[in-house]
Amino acid sequence: MRRLLNVLLIPFATIFIFHHWLRDFREDFTYLVLSFASVLILPRLITWIAFWIGLKMQSQMKAITTTLGVVAIVAFLPRLIEFLTTSLEVPIPMWMKDAFTLSPATIVQQLETWYQFTQAASDAEILSRTIVIGVVLTIYGLALLSIRFWCLRNADQLLGRSPEGVDVLEDDESDNASKNGD
Repeated sequence: MRRLLNVLLIPFATIFIFHHWLRDFREDFTYLVLSFASVLILPRLITWIAFWIGLKMQSQMKAITTTLGVVAIVAFLPRLIEFLTTSLEVPIPMWMKDAFTLSPATIVQQLETWYQFTQAASDAEILSRTIVIGVVLTIYGLALLSIRFWCLRNADQLLGRSPEGVDVLEDDESDNASKNGD
């Protein structure tokens, strides 16, 4: 899976670089940095979420269906709620509007419309959006690292390779100590 994600970086990098170059923003590399960060973090996060769900489920089909459902809910539910409340003219609190920016779909959309936004926005608005996208991507990156750590730490137990409650790393250390005569 890692190889596939690395191979997919080539077309994404080509798109980002040409998009940046053709728009005449050679001095401002914010779009490139945020776009590359999103492509490095979001697909890997989905991969590790799928692995985590796969470790928890007994059936491959249930794991695939659950993974697709979780990804769809996380990505599109905030956008759907925003669309419905806007079209029905239901007033929503400001904190809820701000929560909509946490969706990966919103992050990708904001990056796709980056150049139109920078043409019409002030420097303070551009800085604000850059910080929000950066913070959200950092949160997703931390989630990626924590899910990855948890999956690697508990994979043997969840796959039935070691009894539950036994720390595999501690057992290896005690085996090495007993072999050395300690």
